[in-house]
Amino acid sequence: MSSDWIASEERQSLLSTIESKEIVKLHGQGLSCTKLAIQFGVYRGTIKSVITQSRKNEISKRAVSRAFTSSIAAQVMEGKFRSSLKAAEFYGLEPRSVQRRVKSELKNRKGCAIVGDSSRSGDEHMHCLITSVLACTFAIKEWITKNFNLKDHSESNIVSIVESLKGKGVPIKEACSWLGIHRSTFYRKRQKQLRAEENDPLVTQISELQKRRNFAYGAKRMAVYLRKLNGFAINNHKRVARLMRLHGLNSRVRPKRRIYYKTELLEPVQEPLYNMLKRDFSSSGPMTKLVTGMSFVPVREGGVVLSVIKDLFNHKIVAWETGSSATLQLALATSDKLPTKEGLLPSDCVIHSDRGGTYTSMSCVKAVRKLGARPSYSRKGYFLANASMETFYGHMKSETFRRMTTQERIELTRAKAQEIIVDYITWYNTERI
Repeated sequence: MSSDWIASEERQSLLSTIESKEIVKLHGQGLSCTKLAIQFGVYRGTIKSVITQSRKNEISKRAVSRAFTSSIAAQVMEGKFRSSLKAAEFYGLEPRSVQRRVKSELKNRKGCAIVGDSSRSGDEHMHCLITSVLACTFAIKEWITKNFNLKDHSESNIVSIVESLKGKGVPIKEACSWLGIHRSTFYRKRQKQLRAEENDPLVTQISELQKRRNFAYGAKRMAVYLRKLNGFAINNHKRVARLMRLHGLNSRVRPKRRIYYKTELLEPVQEPLYNMLKRDFSSSGPMTKLVTGMSFVPVREGGVVLSVIKDLFNHKIVAWETGSSATLQLALATSDKLPTKEGLLPSDCVIHSDRGGTYTSMSCVKAVRKLGARPSYSRKGYFLANASMETFYGHMKSETFRRMTTQERIELTRAKAQEIIVDYITWYNTERI
């Protein structure tokens, strides 16, 4: 039993040359692989491998010369074969080689289109049909070369070419192959172009706010603003970012500026100066942590100095004043505008500032303590200790004065600057996110 099994296995894997030729001959006469496997006592896969190998040997032995392939291409063009694939199957050649030869012959004969009539025979009619279609194809390709810039691979150009060809009856797949791109690339570019042209109501709202506020908002803040404006949530801020990018509505990035001013002490205080805030910019209640500072805006008359006090509880500006220079009187006038209860702030209130001569003067310290608050100061030259105040000034200038043109800055007056400051602070306290 065992020896019969071994012999059977050997039989399934070994076929003589004569048997292989007989298999190929019988298969050519129409006998199926299954019947041949039963007849010779081998696996069906063995029969298939024998036939495949025979075809490969036949192809390798055949001398595929230029004249031979040209004659096959001529037969395809004359209508003896329905397609290049049928001709390749008939002669046992690779379909791609026949197709390339046909295309090459068509380029050489593109001017020999024949117009036939219904009285012609079947082969003649096929000849006329094929040559007419080919002549039309080459005419379309010449039209593309003349009317479009094929070196321009922009989305609009590619989409317009393919759409034009589609209007002339050329399938999208064939048009994409002419341009050397994948069909999926065309669909992706067309979808992107349609998205850019879509009439989304959010685009109008985004454009209106960005132009009104000098492109101050990024995508995330814009999504929060649109939610408040429309009453429904924008689930994905990436949609807002895409719309802003496609329509040129991105926020303007603030330039980094490092400017250091050296000031002199007006009335040096005789007691130690402590930092009670310690860069903790969170507050548990209103009017318990306040930060203050001054900033300079150049105008035609010289300059405008803005003095501001900011509440860290809700990040609103609770008091501000403008002047022509950074004086002690400006700091005291700003503190006098603080909303107090019977002239006093909460007992745990801290007013933090930098270590400028205006705020460290004895008059300013007394004014702060008179309000019932405790003064706090940054370390000398350490602007990060008052980062919340510096951030406000940075945003205000980048969203207003630094968006102006050079001519607008030259013509900026003190009255106009004060008007811009008041408008920005009002918007900052009521609308800005």
